[in-house]
Amino acid sequence: MSTPSLVAIVDDEAPIRAALNSLVRVLGYQAVEFDCAEAFLASAAYNHSQCQCLIVDVQMPGMSGLELLDKLKNEANPLPVIIISAHFESKTKQKPDGALCMLSKPFSAEQMIACLDEALSA
Repeated sequence: MSTPSLVAIVDDEAPIRAALNSLVRVLGYQAVEFDCAEAFLASAAYNHSQCQCLIVDVQMPGMSGLELLDKLKNEANPLPVIIISAHFESKTKQKPDGALCMLSKPFSAEQMIACLDEALSA
């Protein structure tokens, strides 16, 4: 039996992390939560052999989600990244380069499921 895909959730808001964690687990995947980009980068989940998808908020203390995306997209095998935010500025209305999906909070479970299906279908 294969191990379920691991989805990393990076958001500074605990209720958002918890809700996404629940959704990911209901879909049959594993989830791991981080309250900042730096914690994700310092984790074992950052290893691509463990983490298959990243959901990340744009605005967080320290490194932003877009800065994390910029770091990851230059790697040999970049993770599929789903960007979420309640505060998309006019310059970020277009999907950032390197992001698989971009969702504006609040988003529906169906929208996130579609993004996760796309990210984890490969």
